[in-house]
Amino acid sequence: TNPLSVSLMTRRVLGVNHLVSPRVVAEAYQILNERGVTDLKHGIFVRGFADSYRYEGMDEVSICEGGTQVAELRDGVIHEYHLNALDFGLHPILPTAVSPPRGMSKGDFSLKILRGEVVDAPLEMVLANAALLFYLAERSQDLRECYEMAKAIHKSGGAHSKMVAVRERLPK
Repeated sequence: TNPLSVSLMTRRVLGVNHLVSPRVVAEAYQILNERGVTDLKHGIFVRGFADSYRYEGMDEVSICEGGTQVAELRDGVIHEYHLNALDFGLHPILPTAVSPPRGMSKGDFSLKILRGEVVDAPLEMVLANAALLFYLAERSQDLRECYEMAKAIHKSGGAHSKMVAVRERLPK
């Protein structure tokens, strides 16, 4: 589902379905790397949860009460850990706070977030996910600092501008 050649992708954040363990995906990449199929130097595999029972999941970082299960593959070694809202300097949110309003598509909701028309919990969730990209790019090992970097780019309009530029380059 990713248009980038697997031989060029050396860093990646990948959200996994709540029925799949992030460790299993990290192990698959570990094997593919060993066989020369991929060359993933640093991968972060996440599975978010809506509540502390970890019944309802999401394929992204969650700042809801359930937090996020992470398997990080770096230089062939897998480390597992858990992230929560506090790791980003945030308070946990309710899962209903990040859902699009009734009648609005997820795509339209996402565009409104990028344009700065939706704030609070939905924006915090997006910025927490973006913070992980700054961590992956080794801009900082502190997720709170990475969150602030993502927040600054969003506030500047840079995230929306980049999305528009990418969309303009896509085939019509």
